[in-house]
Amino acid sequence: MRKNLVLASSSKYRKTLLEKVFKDVHSIAPAIDERATRKSTPHELAIELGTQKAKSVASMLKGNNLIIGSDQVAILDGHQLHKPGNAENNIKQLASCSGKRVRFFTSVCLHDPEENTLRCDVDETIATFKQLSEQDIQQYVSREPSYDCAGGFKVEGLGISLFESIETSDPNALVGLPLIKLCKLLGEYGISPLD
Repeated sequence: MRKNLVLASSSKYRKTLLEKVFKDVHSIAPAIDERATRKSTPHELAIELGTQKAKSVASMLKGNNLIIGSDQVAILDGHQLHKPGNAENNIKQLASCSGKRVRFFTSVCLHDPEENTLRCDVDETIATFKQLSEQDIQQYVSREPSYDCAGGFKVEGLGISLFESIETSDPNALVGLPLIKLCKLLGEYGISPLD
């Protein structure tokens, strides 16, 4: 019997990405405090947060489920960038990224509570921002508020205009869910979007 895929996320961006390849997916918001988790590397932090999200949602469900947890950690000059939360912080964050390279670590974790298995992977994306004028930043934030996005932009929209280049093995990862790695991990459970 095929497992039910459940996305452990309140992110509409992740749900939209997942629905590109799987139509019958449920999404449940996990109950974790992302800022309380500390790990030594961004890679480890992304995996830990993805794992916590998957296990949190698994504890809310019964049945034959495969839980997908994901998180993104953005690093600028050795410091983590958080979701801006408001326009003022969004403007400050984008100004600090102007002309610089930001590394994004986006995890995907699959948790099967019945078999007590966990499989995770991380995509690293390097995004190089253009030199952004104060006017560029103000206009971007007023046209496409991105207060709920790590880094303060939406690469799938107008935010693409902020970049000089993006280096990644999966363009979906920067939006919030590395679909290539997800499909590979699901294949280990015998699940394919082509079935």
